[in-house]
Amino acid sequence: MPKKPNHEGFHLYRRVNISSDKNHKVFVMKCIKPECSHYIRMNTKLSCPLLWNQVGECNRCAEPFILNRRALRMGKPICNECIKRKVKAKPLIELEKLLFEGVE
Repeated sequence: MPKKPNHEGFHLYRRVNISSDKNHKVFVMKCIKPECSHYIRMNTKLSCPLLWNQVGECNRCAEPFILNRRALRMGKPICNECIKRKVKAKPLIELEKLLFEGVE
């Protein structure tokens, strides 16, 4: 039986509103793994430049990927391979494969 790759070092992000005030919302990208308390505050609901080009875990396939601007605009970031669209972004997919060849 093949072993599953160990992705414990990567965060699994979700956008969360941590404000108790209805008029003033404070959004963060929070890691939703049970043993992790990591979070990063967002500038606006759709902008988190501190996480751009960082490695995170996909919310659909659980594989590590590079968080880009498109992924961080989602409530639950997913990788380019999990997006359902007609034409995939081949340069990004090839770059991610090259970066993660040695990670296992």
